[in-house]
Amino acid sequence: MRTLQLALIWANWAGSLLFGWLHTPLWLLVPVAVWASFAFSATAAIQKHQIAMGVADSRYARLMLGPNIKLIARNAGINFIIFAAAWMAASLFGMAR
Repeated sequence: MRTLQLALIWANWAGSLLFGWLHTPLWLLVPVAVWASFAFSATAAIQKHQIAMGVADSRYARLMLGPNIKLIARNAGINFIIFAAAWMAASLFGMAR
């Protein structure tokens, strides 16, 4: 899971740099979708494993809602900052379309 997280981080940062430089604001939807998919699928996988082991609490997914939203917001915010910096750099250097 750690390798997947690192791959998602680097890919999202690279995309934010590229699409910020190219002034493509629709990119900002991608990090939110990626991190939401990751967070909620990881929670579902953990809950499924716990149920198989007989130790799951039926409230696990609800308890993880707050931390998942925090993860999504933090990573989307970081990507927004990288995107905005790349956008401003492209504008300052006259590279915008």
